[in-house]
Amino acid sequence: MLHRPMFNPLYPIKQNDENILSIGQDSKLYELEDKDGAIFTLLTMLDGSKTTSQLHDGLRKKFPHVTLEDIQQVIQALNELGFIIDLSIKETSSLSSYEQERFKANIHFFSHFSEQLAIVNEHAMTSQEKLCSSTVTIIGMGGFGSSVLFNLAGLGIKKVRIVDFDTVSLSNLNRQFLFNEKDIGKKKINVAQTFMQDFYSNMQIEAVDKQINHPEVAEEVIVGSDVVVLAADQPTILLQRWVNSACVNQGIPFIGGGIAIDHGQISTVIPKQTGCVDCMHLHRLQNMSIYRQHIQSSIETPFTPPNMATPSNLMMVAGMIGSELTKLLTGIAPLQSNGKVIYFNLLTFKTEIIGDWPRMISCPTCGDQPDSSFKEQLQSLFTDQQYTFMKKEELGWN
Repeated sequence: MLHRPMFNPLYPIKQNDENILSIGQDSKLYELEDKDGAIFTLLTMLDGSKTTSQLHDGLRKKFPHVTLEDIQQVIQALNELGFIIDLSIKETSSLSSYEQERFKANIHFFSHFSEQLAIVNEHAMTSQEKLCSSTVTIIGMGGFGSSVLFNLAGLGIKKVRIVDFDTVSLSNLNRQFLFNEKDIGKKKINVAQTFMQDFYSNMQIEAVDKQINHPEVAEEVIVGSDVVVLAADQPTILLQRWVNSACVNQGIPFIGGGIAIDHGQISTVIPKQTGCVDCMHLHRLQNMSIYRQHIQSSIETPFTPPNMATPSNLMMVAGMIGSELTKLLTGIAPLQSNGKVIYFNLLTFKTEIIGDWPRMISCPTCGDQPDSSFKEQLQSLFTDQQYTFMKKEELGWN
């Protein structure tokens, strides 16, 4: 039952001629017959301030033949097409008036998906409520982590845990805009926490000064999260496996991303739904004859290039991570990176899937029937990997 219906202001209304009315645009465009202009007049009255009875009282002065039932049918039909917002929901929403105003644009965006939301008896406010009540952990406060944190504030995420042990350096400032010159030498997590408290005072940031150097540490820092964002990449391969194991054990989805000279990539693991990182390694072991050689070569002759991330390129990929996180938390649309690696060409803006893998029932990490032989394969693949943590200043690449 719609109490105070409003026509969604996202969409235009046009009278094409005396009898045809068009509503919406692009993929959401409809035409309907409106012989006497009664429907057009009704739509102009749908501002959310009137009940259907009040709309009928106002409309029948000019169109006496229009019944209350006619109005209800038109509004219901428009609602099923995703054009109606019930403004009475604002009064029952858990969002404060401050949140409703601050995140008004988000709510307008979510209202575009009203048809999908209605299927599960939700609405645009529900999507914003989900974001405001979510807890997200970001591992790494470098370029990706700090950019994603800023995205989370815009989305309205209130509870955030940030994990890092590094300090701000001068060369960070080309792409890490939570920091400034006065912050050089300070802990990134502390500076980020202070900055966000000024920008979004409702955000509760837990700053964890920790270096993840073991699976147990990874699991310790993600407890209680709804989503984990892996925005760090050292030690190579190991860190991703540690976070994967921790998230699978805790049943927490995680999104990871990276950037190279001319491309970026993102992927998402959803425990018990998609294949995990170890599923990926096992899948590649079974389907790529040179995969073991490739991994061992990477281990024996590790290559860590200097950072080449420009701010615009990094923000494009960070934005993709933020978009996937939004879909994951709200359910407004399917994810594109779940159980696969999405490759984004930074020069052509084209995306493609460069790797996808199934969830393996015998995976020793996430499988329902773990196979000890697969565990041995993974152990033999990574057991000899050596890793060191070197400060970027020592490498001269930061």
